[in-house]
Amino acid sequence: MIKFGSADPDEVTPHDWGDIFRRKTLSDKSERLEVGVSRAQVDLIRDLLSDLEPPYRMLYVLIVPRTTEEAGRYEAPEEFTRRDIDAFLDRYGVILEQDGRHAIWLSGANGTLVYTPHDIIYAYGPVDEFEKRLKRRDFVVGDVSINVPHSHHYHEHFDPAVKDLLASREWRHFPLTDMDDET
Repeated sequence: MIKFGSADPDEVTPHDWGDIFRRKTLSDKSERLEVGVSRAQVDLIRDLLSDLEPPYRMLYVLIVPRTTEEAGRYEAPEEFTRRDIDAFLDRYGVILEQDGRHAIWLSGANGTLVYTPHDIIYAYGPVDEFEKRLKRRDFVVGDVSINVPHSHHYHEHFDPAVKDLLASREWRHFPLTDMDDET
């Protein structure tokens, strides 16, 4: 199932990052890792989450609603344990990996992971530890630049799962930001 792919309408193919990452210095002199991952993204998120200290926070971003849901940032008001995050990823990981309408932010006391519709994970915080995990998984340094043009795919059969996700807790809704367009 294609989530993020080529823009050729006659031959849409999934984008394959080839499991790469790069370290980027931000304007405030902090660093993040930009990770291009083509498969098993949720498995990698779970692995990277091991370097983030609890308690955890969650932000679900619905960028392109397909039905009656409202686009926006949905912040979970509660804090989460690792077990809570794993249960959430068990339940909704498939739609996060296979449908391009959303992003998820998972934050710990010492950093944040942002999984985008472009199958990029931005990893803030303990970047040295994140990098070690990536190298153990045979990720290599490479250019994590989004192809232009490209396509995102929103699959009708995931509509009930998105409705269920939004009904799963008392989210606080906020409008999308310019940053959400970049993810």
